[in-house]
Amino acid sequence: MRPLFLILLMLVLATACTPKKTDNPGPVYHDFPGIIATNEIGQILGNVGHEDGDWSKDSLWTQDEENILSYPDTVTLDGTWIPPMNKPGDRGIGNIILGFPNPLSSQAILYYYTGGVVKLKFAVVDHYYNRLFTWCHKVTGTTEVNLDLSDSTKFKNGEIYRLYYSMSASGHLEFWKGHGDLLICRGLSTADCYSHVP
Repeated sequence: MRPLFLILLMLVLATACTPKKTDNPGPVYHDFPGIIATNEIGQILGNVGHEDGDWSKDSLWTQDEENILSYPDTVTLDGTWIPPMNKPGDRGIGNIILGFPNPLSSQAILYYYTGGVVKLKFAVVDHYYNRLFTWCHKVTGTTEVNLDLSDSTKFKNGEIYRLYYSMSASGHLEFWKGHGDLLICRGLSTADCYSHVP
């Protein structure tokens, strides 16, 4: 009886000390449900799918979204400023940001206008929030940034990618932040491109 008791006790202790397996769900897939279509000169052609606030001001980001723009950079806020109409709590009149053309084959332009001198920071991510393209500079007025998304090992045909952006100035961190979705289309026609939108 005593050996049987010891064997049972050892089994109970062994199972109690075995670490429990936890399900590791892996990376989280984020849905980008649509785009704002634009032509080669930035004219908005309409929505394709269900865009979710593209190229406007976002009021709230998840922690995962906040982390996207947390990459290190060497651009300081020294000498940056914004006019009173752009201060937090105001409508932000004068801040414009837009990516075009959309869909795009390999190159896009990120167009923005802002009053004052600001630090503009952005990152293009895939559906798992992996950063594929980053850019950060001090800018003023109207400017265009060329986005080279031609690397087909990163940017797959028929996929939507999201660009997260923020504008900051001295005393006003991320006073303007948002996102916009870009559809890569190396197909033959606009209809072929739109067929990739969920």
